[in-house]
Amino acid sequence: MRSVEARSSRGRLDPLTTDMIRTARVVVVTRRADLAGPVRDALARDGDLDIQVAHDVDDLSRGEAPPVAVVAGGDDAAWTVDACRRLATDPRQAGTLVIVVAAVEPAAALAAGAVHVVPPGGAAEAAAWAAALARATTRGEPLLGRAFARCPAGLALLDADLRCVRVNDALVELSALAPGQHRGRTLDEVLRRADLDAVHTAAREVLRDGRAREGLPVSGWSPRTSGMVWHGVVDLFAVEHGEVAFGLLLRDVTAERVAHAELSATLERERAARAEVEAYQERLAFVHIATGALYSTALDAALRARTLARLVVPSLADWCLVYARPRVEGETWRAAAHWDPDRQAQADALSASDDTPAWAAGPLDGGEPELVATPEDATPSDPDLVQALGLRSYAVVPLRAGRGPFGALLFGFAESSRRYTPRDVELLQDLAQRASIALENAELYRETELALRARDQLISIATHDVRNPLGAALLRLALMRTAVDRGDLQPDKLGDGVRRAEQALKDAVALLNDLLNVTRIASGRIELKLEKVDLRALTLEVIERSRELLQAAGCRVVAPPPGPTIVGRWDRIRLEQVVANLLSNASKYGRGKPIEVRLDVQGGRAHLAVQDHGVGIPPADQERIFERFARTWEGNRHDSHGLGLWIIKRVVTALGGRVWIESAPGAGATFHVELPTEPAAEDASLAVEP
Repeated sequence: MRSVEARSSRGRLDPLTTDMIRTARVVVVTRRADLAGPVRDALARDGDLDIQVAHDVDDLSRGEAPPVAVVAGGDDAAWTVDACRRLATDPRQAGTLVIVVAAVEPAAALAAGAVHVVPPGGAAEAAAWAAALARATTRGEPLLGRAFARCPAGLALLDADLRCVRVNDALVELSALAPGQHRGRTLDEVLRRADLDAVHTAAREVLRDGRAREGLPVSGWSPRTSGMVWHGVVDLFAVEHGEVAFGLLLRDVTAERVAHAELSATLERERAARAEVEAYQERLAFVHIATGALYSTALDAALRARTLARLVVPSLADWCLVYARPRVEGETWRAAAHWDPDRQAQADALSASDDTPAWAAGPLDGGEPELVATPEDATPSDPDLVQALGLRSYAVVPLRAGRGPFGALLFGFAESSRRYTPRDVELLQDLAQRASIALENAELYRETELALRARDQLISIATHDVRNPLGAALLRLALMRTAVDRGDLQPDKLGDGVRRAEQALKDAVALLNDLLNVTRIASGRIELKLEKVDLRALTLEVIERSRELLQAAGCRVVAPPPGPTIVGRWDRIRLEQVVANLLSNASKYGRGKPIEVRLDVQGGRAHLAVQDHGVGIPPADQERIFERFARTWEGNRHDSHGLGLWIIKRVVTALGGRVWIESAPGAGATFHVELPTEPAAEDASLAVEP
C-alpha cells in the first residue's frame, strides 16, 4: 500500500478532488483480449462494480473519467508506461487511479502515474486493488453514482461558463448530442433550440449571492422527443467543487403540462357546455314566456305577428321578420322589429312591401329551415337582405298549420357577436310552431266572426228581402179578395193582380234559391251533374225566359247571332243560373239601356260576355263585388242582395273556369265567363273555396 499512500499525499484520493457521485466503475485498458478476460472475470466476481473494457487510452477521453483504470500491458512495458503517463496528464481523466498489470519496472510505472503494479499473472490481485480503490474514491457509496446516472430527472454539473462537466442519462435524452459528447459543451449546445434565458439570468444571480434558484421554466425541442416540444423546470444551485460551479436539476414536466392543458381544455369545454345549457334553458324559458304573451294578445293575426316580432328582440335576435299568408287571397301578415328603436323605421319599411321576400320562399314551398351561421359559410337565400341588415348570422324557420306551410320567421344577429347553432334552430322551430297555432287561432276567430256576420246578413235578407215580395203578393191577393167581396172584380184587373202576385212569388222563390245556394256553396262543395250542353242554345233559352224581366227594366237584349254549337260537359242548371244572374245583374245596373251578349270558343275554352251600358263599377269595387253580400252604392239603390255575383264566381270556379269584369265609371260593365269544354275532373262533386 506504499504506492497508494504516496499518491494520496499528492491529492489523488483527496475527497475535495474526488467526484463523490461517480459510480464504482472500473475500466480495463488493454490491447490484448487474453489479458482483458482474466482481469474482467476477477472484477466481475466482486458483483458490485461497473466493468468496462477500452482498447486504448483515447477511448477513455471520449467518455466520462472512470474512478479506476486497470492498464493490462502484459509484456509490452513501453506501451504500459505510455498509457499510464497519458492517463495522468489528460485533464479529462483527472482523479482516475491506475492499476498496472504488466511486466514492467514498478518504479517506471509509478513514476508515470500508476498507484500499484502487479505482474502479468496477478489478475486477481489487480482486481482486488481496483475494487478497493473504486470504493475508496466513492467513499464506500457506489449506489450514489448509479442514482446520478439513473435519476429520472435531468442532472448536470456545470462550470462557471455553464459548460457541462457531467450529465446523466435523463438529460442526454433531452439533448441534441449523442451520449459521451457532452463534456465541455455549453448548456445551450446540449439543450439546443431551448429557451434558457431564465437559466442564464439565474446563473449570474447564483454566482453573486450563492442562493439556489428554483422553478425556472424552460422549453425546447430535441430529435429524441420525436420533434415534439418538451417543457421542464430547472433548479440551479452552487456547488463550488473544483471546476464544478453549479448543479442543475431539470425536471421534465411535458406530460404534466399536456395533462394540465388537457384538463384545462376539458374544464373549458365543460364550462362552455354548462354556459350553453344555461343559455338554452334561459331561451327556452323565454319561449314559454313569449308564448304566454302572444296568446294573451287580442285575436287579431296581424297584431299577433307584430307582437311576435317585438317579443323576440333582443333575447333571441337582433332582427326578427315575420311573413305569413292567411287563407284569404290577397292578404299578408308582415312584421319586422329591431332592438334599437332608431332602426324601427327601417323595420317598418321591410314590412311594408307587398312582394314575397326571397328568404320566405323556401319555407312557403315546404322547404326545411335555413341556418347560416356566418354568411361566409353558406350562400344566403336573400343576400340583399343580409347586406341591408348587416346580418352576421341568421336562421329561417317555417310557420306550419293544419293547412301546411303558410309563412316563415327570420331571426338574425347583426350587431351582437352571437351565432345561431343547430340546437338554436330546434328552439326557434318550437317557437314558430307555437306562433303558428296562435296565428291560426286568430285567423279561425276572424273566419268565425265573418261566418257569424254572414249568418246575420242571411237572416236579415231572409226576414226582409224575402218578406217584401211575399208581402207584395199577399197585398195583391188581398185587393183581389176585396174586389171579389164587393162584386166589382173586373177581368183585366184580375189578370194584372194575378200576374203581379205571381211575379212577387217568383222573386221570393229566386231569392230563396240563392240563399239555398249560399248554404250549399258555403259548405265547400257544389254537387255538379255534368252532361253535354250547348252553351249557345242554353244562352238563347235563358234570354227568352228572362225577356219579360228585361222588358220591365227597359233593356233590349242583343242576343248572339246564330252560329255553330258550343258544346261542353257542364252542369246545365248551374250554367243557366250563371247566365240568368248575369242578365239580372245587367238589367239592374243598366236599366233602360241595351244589353249585349256575345259567345265564342277558342282552344277548347268557351267564352261568354254580357255587357251593359249602365253606370259602371269603380276599380276599387271590381274585386270586392264577387264577395258574399258585397254591394256597391249603385247596388244598394237597386236593392241588390249581394249574392248573384258571388254565386256566379263559385259555380264557374267549380266548373274549372274563371270570371272577370271590365268596367269604368259611366262606361258600363262587361262580365266575362270562360269555361273549359272538358272538365279537369269527372268527379260530380267538386270542392270549391267557400
